[in-house]
Amino acid sequence: MKKSTLLVVLALLCLNFWASAQQQQAIDIISKGLQVGQVLPALSLDSVINFPTKTLATSSFRGKLLIIDFWATWCGPCIGMFPKMEQLQQQFKDKVQFLAVTYQQSAQVKAFLQQQKAKHATIPLVSDDERLHRLFPHVYLPHYVWIDENGVVRAITGYEAIDAQHLEQMLAKQHQSFEMKHDSRLDLNSQNLFLSQNAPVFEQNLKGYSYFSGFIEGLSAGYAIYPNDTLKGKRLTATNLSLMNLFAIAYRDYGNFGYKNMVFMLKDSSQLSTGIAKTKLKDWAKKHTYCFEVVVASDQSEPKLFYESIRRFLAIYLPQYQTSTSYRQQACLALVRTSDTVKFAAHANSDSFLKVDGQSLQIQNQHFTQLIRPLATYYLQNIDLPLIDETGYTAPITLSLQADMGNLESINKALKAYDLALVEKIGSCPIVNIKEL
Repeated sequence: MKKSTLLVVLALLCLNFWASAQQQQAIDIISKGLQVGQVLPALSLDSVINFPTKTLATSSFRGKLLIIDFWATWCGPCIGMFPKMEQLQQQFKDKVQFLAVTYQQSAQVKAFLQQQKAKHATIPLVSDDERLHRLFPHVYLPHYVWIDENGVVRAITGYEAIDAQHLEQMLAKQHQSFEMKHDSRLDLNSQNLFLSQNAPVFEQNLKGYSYFSGFIEGLSAGYAIYPNDTLKGKRLTATNLSLMNLFAIAYRDYGNFGYKNMVFMLKDSSQLSTGIAKTKLKDWAKKHTYCFEVVVASDQSEPKLFYESIRRFLAIYLPQYQTSTSYRQQACLALVRTSDTVKFAAHANSDSFLKVDGQSLQIQNQHFTQLIRPLATYYLQNIDLPLIDETGYTAPITLSLQADMGNLESINKALKAYDLALVEKIGSCPIVNIKEL
């Protein structure tokens, strides 16, 4: 099966690639360098452009406000800041000195400036830099470090702080109000799936996720739907299930579905297990069953939205099948009320649960659909009729049945105490139609 991955990254700033060891949570890269209050050591920098000499001593700027601008030729916001810095440099003259610094080679920088017709810019540019980058590590460009007249780091900011008002504040030693820049970085192993990364944040911040594969040896056939504790959302996990099983799950908000009320129009009928000998089911399953998982966020966990999400994902993974729902009049086993008396109303604020075994069924503060589902799917599956709910009762219910749950007569005997019955009749049955395109 061919796999494809689409990765879309939207960013307002340029990403300055930073190599680091894999960690379990995001760290502030800026915190690994010189901090506010520390002194910039005296450095002699080479490969200087727009300066009287090819070398530059950082100590030569003592007595001025020095603003180091980390930039790169490929960073649009960085280039966009050059005219503004030139204007501020002229406005504040000897009080302020901008210094543009890049890790890129001098020839590359000169060629870029020539192309941009900015070779006469007045701001000194340092190329081939490693030392200042090590002292002030960062992730996003442009990146600005503010150093006072005594060589003390006073602020580390983004481009939003580069204006006349902030320069006046810094010259007046009012730097306490500056908003500090934080560049968090979480190392990502690009060879691994997000959920197989070592960092728990990939699961904790999950808003949606899906997985689809063919048969997986060692997994039993089945499915579970339950809230995910980490996400407070909802999750479906299905393993080694057939097309019929997957689409039956996907349309659970419409009713209970199986071979009795699903219509398949397939080019190859071998995709269904009907008529397959038990001795050959394993070989059939390897070719025609799937593993499928969907996680949705809490705001998508309401049943209608949840099952719509499942159907959307199945449409992506199985685009060759077109599905729809309809109703038809046919013989069915209908749950009906035998009187107008409500003997099964749920108590307010009671717990919600469904407990079923071979000799009993207890349902509390749930709906009749939760009662119909286990009966149709498991206990009465040998009855060649679909089960439908014709009670017309939509509120939560509570009832307790003591019965042989595989015997219709025994179940009806227990239902009689609640003025309910399962009866054979012609009724309007929901149908799921699956057509192979």
